[in-house]
Amino acid sequence: MSDQSICIFGCNSAINNMAIFGLSYHFISVLDMLIYYFDNLAADCAICTAFGTTFTKGTNLFVGTIPAVDNDLIGITTYGGSPPTKEGDRLNPYIQILTKTKSRERALLTMQSIINDLHMNTNAISKGVLISNNSDPILLGFVESGEYCLAVSNYQIKHVKN
Repeated sequence: MSDQSICIFGCNSAINNMAIFGLSYHFISVLDMLIYYFDNLAADCAICTAFGTTFTKGTNLFVGTIPAVDNDLIGITTYGGSPPTKEGDRLNPYIQILTKTKSRERALLTMQSIINDLHMNTNAISKGVLISNNSDPILLGFVESGEYCLAVSNYQIKHVKN
């Protein structure tokens, strides 16, 4: 595991402060970087405003499978992707972000805010860029007897390893 300094601009002062003061953060994967990004978004940024609150890993922000909890949440998972380069210095993972909310409007608004923020974003992950595979959220419908609405968006990540 290597040290990676990151600098995220926009609505994230905590990470900006890390970069300004030369602090490092240990990352295991691109998913860790994205969880860190969401977990440190300011309450007044577009994503948190659309969702209605900030994110906390393990409460309303999850990696991999989402638990059966009775609250609105976001899940981030990897899927497929292109192979790494022969030299192994460039990775091309794909991720999917899912929102589960009690409101169709909140699901779509939150997901559109995420797409707007992450598409061509070079600040959410160290040495990489996120490329949205869709311009609009994909509405999957309702689950749990119609109580929650699901929406997703998909991304390619072009990432250069340290």
